[in-house]
Amino acid sequence: VIGIAGDADAVYFVDRPTGKGPNKLYRSPRDGSELVELAEVRGGGSLVADSTTLYWGARGRDDYTIFAIDKDGGAIRTVAVEDRGCGNPGGLALAAGFLYFAGNQAEGDAGCGGDNYHTVSRVPVEGGEIEDVLAKPDIGPFERIRVHDGRVFMVMDEPSPRLGYAVLSFPLP
Repeated sequence: VIGIAGDADAVYFVDRPTGKGPNKLYRSPRDGSELVELAEVRGGGSLVADSTTLYWGARGRDDYTIFAIDKDGGAIRTVAVEDRGCGNPGGLALAAGFLYFAGNQAEGDAGCGGDNYHTVSRVPVEGGEIEDVLAKPDIGPFERIRVHDGRVFMVMDEPSPRLGYAVLSFPLP
């Protein structure tokens, strides 16, 4: 299992049944009585759910795409494509109608490997413009984004000399 989410009625998870892909998104009632395959998906490690929809991210070579599907299955929709990326996105969280995710962005003509900065960004669940809500050079990368009690939390791998990890937070915008 590479991603899991749940609600009062069911557990949803992404698995790679053969160990090599394709990844599959499943729904199971909480009592485990029935396993339903909802779709074959790309990515799925950061699965989150609201009252009607499942969302997950998939890393590409130079982008990060956020997808959505109704909890009962159906067509997969693209919510957003973050194409400023230079590294692995750091998870996906859901709060107040927005999906939050971390990224490593390129700035300037040097592209990736030049003047990078780390971000926490958000996009409305129905899609639209990606907005950076935190952008810091020389700090990060941010990982394991979570939202709780009106705050965005993330883990940061401290820069050299490596001091370990730090937990940071800021209020929801």
